Amino acid sequence: MTKLKEIPCPLPVPPSWNKRQSFVILGVPEQRYSAPSYPGAAPKKSLGSVHCSFFFPPSYISTHHWHLFCCVTPDDEQPKELEALMKLRTRFSLLAVGAAVITAAIVFLAGLAIQGAMVDRFAQAYLRDKEVLWNKIVSTHLSRMALAAPNLTRDDGILQALQDGDTAMLAASVDDIFDLLGDEVLTRIAISDPRGRIIYASDHHLATNAENLLRRALEGTEALRGMDAGEKGEIVAAVAVPLMFKGQLIGVGIFESDLQEALRELAESDGSSAFLLLANGRVARSTEAGLFDRLELEPPAPGERRLFDKGVEGRYFSLALLPLKDLEGRPVAHLVTAFDDTEAIQHQHRLELATAFAIALGLGLAIWGLLRYLRQALAPLDALAESAERLGAGETGVRVEVRGDDEVATVGRAFNQMAQKVEDLIEAERQRAEDITGKVELIEEVVEMAANGDLTGEIMIYRDQDVIAELADGIRTMLQSLNNLVARIQQSGIQVTSSATEIAATAKQQEATAAEQAATTHQIRATVTEISATAKELVNTMNEVTDVAIRTSEQANQGRSSLDRMGETMEHMMEATGNINAKLAVLSEKAANINTVVTTINKISDQTNLLSLNAAIEAEKAGEYGVGFAVVATEIRRLADQTAVATWDIEQMVKEMQSAVSAGVMGMEKFSTEVRQGVEDVRQVGAQLAQIIEQVENLIPRFEEVHEGMQSQAQGAHQISDAMVQLAESAQQTAESLRQSNGAIQQLNDAARQLQDGISHFKVANTG
Repeated sequence: MTKLKEIPCPLPVPPSWNKRQSFVILGVPEQRYSAPSYPGAAPKKSLGSVHCSFFFPPSYISTHHWHLFCCVTPDDEQPKELEALMKLRTRFSLLAVGAAVITAAIVFLAGLAIQGAMVDRFAQAYLRDKEVLWNKIVSTHLSRMALAAPNLTRDDGILQALQDGDTAMLAASVDDIFDLLGDEVLTRIAISDPRGRIIYASDHHLATNAENLLRRALEGTEALRGMDAGEKGEIVAAVAVPLMFKGQLIGVGIFESDLQEALRELAESDGSSAFLLLANGRVARSTEAGLFDRLELEPPAPGERRLFDKGVEGRYFSLALLPLKDLEGRPVAHLVTAFDDTEAIQHQHRLELATAFAIALGLGLAIWGLLRYLRQALAPLDALAESAERLGAGETGVRVEVRGDDEVATVGRAFNQMAQKVEDLIEAERQRAEDITGKVELIEEVVEMAANGDLTGEIMIYRDQDVIAELADGIRTMLQSLNNLVARIQQSGIQVTSSATEIAATAKQQEATAAEQAATTHQIRATVTEISATAKELVNTMNEVTDVAIRTSEQANQGRSSLDRMGETMEHMMEATGNINAKLAVLSEKAANINTVVTTINKISDQTNLLSLNAAIEAEKAGEYGVGFAVVATEIRRLADQTAVATWDIEQMVKEMQSAVSAGVMGMEKFSTEVRQGVEDVRQVGAQLAQIIEQVENLIPRFEEVHEGMQSQAQGAHQISDAMVQLAESAQQTAESLRQSNGAIQQLNDAARQLQDGISHFKVANTG
C-alpha cells in the first residue's frame, strides 16, 4: 500500500452516510480499498496509511458505488529537493565558519610567506656577511703573503742561483726566507723556472695547487694573488710573483696558504665551525672534523649558495654554504660554516606553537561570535519557516510576529497577507462546496424518488446559472415529461382493460348462445322471433365493440406519440449532458492553462535562484562590504524556493481539480448511457404499443364480419325454417369465429393488464 500524507480538506461530511461500499482514492491510480462503516460518518478516519477527511456519494452518477475523496499526496511525490537542502542556519553557519577558517588560513599563510621572505632576506644577508668576512680574512692573508714577496724579488743570491740553475743554492736561500717568514698563514713557498716547472718547494713536493695563477704570472710581469685549485682539486690562497733578472723573466715565486688559518679565524669570529668542501665532496680543511661527519651533508651542486638548518643528536645547527671561485670565476669548492643555534631554533619553535595557538583561539572566538550572531539574526527566519510549515500542514490561522522594518519583516508581513488570503480562499471554497453539496443532495433525493417510482418530487429553481442549475433544469424537465406520459398511459391502460373485459364477456356469451343453437336446432323454428331480437341486440353490441376498438386504437396511437415525445425529451437530456461535458472540458482546459502559468512561475523561480546565487558570489568577492548584500541574496533565493513550493502546491490542487472534472465527465457519460438506455426502453414500449394497435386494428375487421353476420341472421331469420342446414353451418362458423374473437380479446386483455402492471408503481403528481 502506498504511504500517503494527509492534507486537510474543507468540505463537510453529510451525517446520513453509513454504507459499506467500494471506493477509489483520488491521486493514487489503480488502487482500491474497502471502506468500513462509519456511523455518523465522522471525519478524518484513518484507513491504514490513508487519512480521509470527508465522503462524497455521487449518486447522480451511480447508485451502486460510493467514492471516497481523500486529500492525499504520496510521500514519494513530495519535493525531494527541499528535503535534500540544508537548513538556512546550517548553511550560514558553515559559510561563516568557512570564511573564518579561510581568513585564518590566509593570515597564517601570509605570515608564513612574510616569515619566509624575512628568513630568506636574513639568509642572504647572513651569507653576504659570511662571504664578506671570508673574503676579508683571505684578502688579509694574501696581503701578508704579498708583503713577503720582495724577499724573493730583491734577494740577489736567489736570483743568481735561479739564473745559474743552482738548485742547491736556491733551496738554501729560499729555506732561510721560509724559516724567517713562515707562520700559520704562509704554509708553503715554491719556485718555478720560466717554463712553469717547479724546481723548488719548501715541502719538497715539486708541484703546486696554484697552477692557473702560475700560468698567468708567467705571461705577465706583475704579481698576482687569489685562490686556486690544482689538478687534485686542493684549494689554496696564493701569491705569484714574477722573478726578473736584468729585465728578463727567470722564474716565478709562489707563496701559498692552505686556508686552515682562515677557517680558524672565520670560526672564531662567531663561534661556529668551518669546513672547506672540495668539488668531489671531500673535506679539505675543517675546524671540527667529527661534526661534519655527524651532519651527513649531501655534496652540494657547483655554485650552490644557501642557509639551512640541520638537526644532529638533539642539537640544531645553522649551516651556511658559500661557493669559492678561482681567478676565472669558476666554482672550485664550498665554504661551509655550522653554528650551534639550538636555543634560538627551539625558541622559534615555541614561538610558532604559541602563534598557532593564538590563531586557533582567535579563530574559535570568531566562529563562536559569528554563530551567536547568526543564531540571533536567523531567529525570525526560523519562526517564519515554522509558520510556513504549519500553514502547509493546514493550520490556516497561523501568523508570524513582525518586528522592525528590514527585509525579514517585509517577508513576515507578506507571509501574513498570504496566510490571510489562503484562509479566505479556503473559507470561500468551503462555502461553495457546502452550497454544491446541498444542491446535489436535493437533486439526489428527487432522482431517488423517481427511481423508486415516485414522480411527485420537485426540484428547486436555482438563481445561479451553473452546471448544477443546468442539471437540475434538465432533470426537472425530464420528470415533468415522465409524469405526463405515465399519467396518460395509466388512463389509457384503464380504458383498454375495461373495454377488453366487456368484449371478453360478450364473446363468451355469444359462444354459449351458439352452443345452445347447435344443441337446440329443433327449437329454432319456434324461437325465430326471439333469435331475430337477439340478433338485433348483437348488432348493436358489435357496433359498440367496434367503436371501443377504434377508440382504443386511437388512444394507443396517442400513447405511442407520447412515447415518441418522451424519447425526444431524453435525447434533449443527452444533448444537455453533452453540453455539461463540454463545459467540464472547458474547466479542464482552464486548469491546464493554470498549469502553464505555474510552469512559467517555476521557471521565473529558477532564474531568481540563479540570480541570487550570482549575487551571493559577487557579495563574497566584495568581502565585508558585501555581507548585507549576501544576506539579501540568500533571502531572495529562499523566497524563490518558497515560491517554487507554493507553485508546486497550486499545481497539485489543479491536478486534483482536473481529476474531479474527469470524474464529473465520467459520471455524465454514465448518466448519458442510462438516458440512452431509457430511450431504448421507451422505444421498446412504443414497439409493444404498436403491436397492440396492430392487434386492435386487426380486431375491427373481424368485428365488422360479426356485425355483417348478425345482420344476415336478422335478415334471414324468416328463412331459417327453409334452410336448417345452412343455419347449422352458420352456427358452426359463428362458434368458430367467436372462439377466435375470444382468443384475440384475451390477448388484448393480457397486454392491457401488463401495461397497467408496468406503470402501476409510478406515482404521478396531481395535475387536476
